[in-house]
Order: sequence, then structure tokens, then C-alpha cells
Amino acid sequence: MTPTGGEEKSTSSGAEAALDAVLSEISAETLAQKIGMPIDAARAAYALETVTVESNQAFNDTIAAFHLHVLRHTSASPAPVDSEAIADEALSLLGRAFINKGGENAARAEARFGVHGGLRLVLNVMTEQMKTEQQAKRVSRVLRDAVDPLDWDDRVAFMAALLERIGSQLPPELRNRSPRVYARQYDVIVQAYVNSLDRVKELFRTL
Repeated sequence: MTPTGGEEKSTSSGAEAALDAVLSEISAETLAQKIGMPIDAARAAYALETVTVESNQAFNDTIAAFHLHVLRHTSASPAPVDSEAIADEALSLLGRAFINKGGENAARAEARFGVHGGLRLVLNVMTEQMKTEQQAKRVSRVLRDAVDPLDWDDRVAFMAALLERIGSQLPPELRNRSPRVYARQYDVIVQAYVNSLDRVKELFRTL
């Protein structure tokens, strides 16, 4: 794709190589293999004695134990043994997982009354949140290795390569814009690309 106004140089082989490396490492298959499957396996291996709890303390203990279980089964390094730190992390994860589902109180109510599966539902939602967050961290790490965030030209070249790669799938008003328009948000754009091309289109229209 020829950049708008002739301001940018044609896509460099270095940017193409960086793009290939990034897309390979953040493909759906790679993310599933390295992030999703290990977390799903840890969830499957965690057995619940009951799907409901009778107290807030029992709820807190369950989600903390589950969080520690997943860390031990998926982390390359030993999981921390500070019980208070684990409990705090579990509650924080729970809050993020249920932020659009009624919040922490909704999770506690579900665990107490079991209307939609009780603790099974709560742990499943936490599992999906873990996968989402770990995938986002992986994408960020891959991008930092491939693109210098402090090098403007590097970011522009990377976006030029991405636009050239997916240009045929974009509306003309988006693919004909200069990659400089998108370079400041290159990391956000790649995170959106992991989810779907439609998310990328929506994001492009806001820039």
C-alpha cells in the first residue's frame, strides 16, 4: 500500500520481519497453546467440594485457594506463599472479572445462592479474566521485543507494515490514511487485533 501524501517510505524489510514475528507470537493458536490451555487445565483440575458457600470467609478462602492453585500450575516460577498477598490478588482479580457482571457483590451472591452455577460460575469467570489478562501481557511483551516504543520511525514503519498486510480488509477511508495517524496507538491497535479485525476497524475510526 502506498502511504498517503508520499510522506512515509515504503515498508522496510525490518518492519515486515517485526510484524511477522509479532503476528506469529500472538496468533489465536499460539495464545491458546501458551496461555489459554494451561489455565483451562488448571481450572479443570480444581475440584470443588460444594458449589455454594455459607459465609463470606468461606467465599474468600475458596477464591484465594483457587487463585493459588492456578498460579502453581501455570507459573514458571514458584507461586508466592504469602497468604494475605494471594487473598488480595484473588479479590482484585474477582473485581476485574465481575466489573461488568454486577461487581463483587454479584459474585458473592451467586456463590451463596447458586442461581447460575454458584462457585463454578464464579471460578469460570475468574478463569476467563486470567486468560484475557495474561494474553494482553504476552502481546505487550512481544511488542516490546519487536518495536522500540521510544522510536517514532520504528512505530510508523510497523504500522505501515500492518496496514499493508490487512489493508485489503479495511474500508478505503481507513486503509488510505497515513500510518502516522495510528503510530501513537500501535500497541492498543495490536491488542485489538488479537480480538478481531472488527475491533481494529472500530478503533481506527476513533483516531
